[in-house]
Amino acid sequence: LRIYLDVGEKEDEIVPMNRDMADLVRKAGYADGERFRFQLVPGAGHSEQAWASRLAEPLEFLFGERVGQGIIDGQ
Repeated sequence: LRIYLDVGEKEDEIVPMNRDMADLVRKAGYADGERFRFQLVPGAGHSEQAWASRLAEPLEFLFGERVGQGIIDGQ
């Protein structure tokens, strides 16, 4: 099982909750790295555009292979 969490630093109200969740995941035995990743994304907000700009990273982390550009770019 792999767990990926990310939050934009401009998502003020939910940043603390995401940090708390990351801490709980770590306490459950998931060290940052191969099975768990938490990202606080500098300058990112809470919008579809922000999520789309970083969608490839969690997909690659969770599924372990390069995501085709056609899926991400809408081609």
